Amino acid sequence: MIKIINAFKQEFEQIKRDAMLFIVCVSPILCGVFIKFGIPLIQNISLNKFYYQLNLEPYFLMFDLLLAFITPFMFFFASTMVILGEIDDSISRYLIVTPLGKTGYLISRFGIPGILAFIITMILLIFFSLTKISLLLNLSISLLVLLQGIIISILVISLSSNKLEGMVITKFSGVFMMGILAPFFILNKAQYILFFLPTFWISKAFKEDNYVYMFISIVISLIWILLLFKKFSKKIVK
Repeated sequence: MIKIINAFKQEFEQIKRDAMLFIVCVSPILCGVFIKFGIPLIQNISLNKFYYQLNLEPYFLMFDLLLAFITPFMFFFASTMVILGEIDDSISRYLIVTPLGKTGYLISRFGIPGILAFIITMILLIFFSLTKISLLLNLSISLLVLLQGIIISILVISLSSNKLEGMVITKFSGVFMMGILAPFFILNKAQYILFFLPTFWISKAFKEDNYVYMFISIVISLIWILLLFKKFSKKIVK
């Protein structure tokens, strides 16, 4: 366990030295502040000052889900960039053959950041959510979006040859965010074109209070992980 913690400390030091990655890890808090205070302010200004009134209240849940999604997305982006750098420098291969091992390496790069992302997501939803979210729903949302962060990280690492490609692919992986938006803006069956995105089912689950969709989201998330993991596993020992 000490070896895993030391490996994570090495990752943390790399993130701390990289200004972009450090800001990425802090950005969920800034997003939370904007959503909590900025969105209601925009709505109040619109309702009181403009002829065309903008009522954002029906979308408060959507903003909460986006905030929850952003947290693991950003944490795993930082971790992904570290892993890609270690793959480029062949560091990951050497770490895996040390007593740390492959399992320890994955725990230090995914497990610990995942636990931190899960806890911080819960905290952000407690303090910055626009809707009333019970503890059970908070736990459910935080767990489901954590899986999305893992999927995107594995996807980016599997398809990238270097950090630059990783950044580009991460931008395209933002399509996962569309899954959250679709049930709020596409009100007919055309929304099901995004059925392959676990985020789509997360959004439907909480928007429609139908938690069967949560199970569908978990199943699709696991399918994504299983499909990608073999290629990802080969990549980190390259």
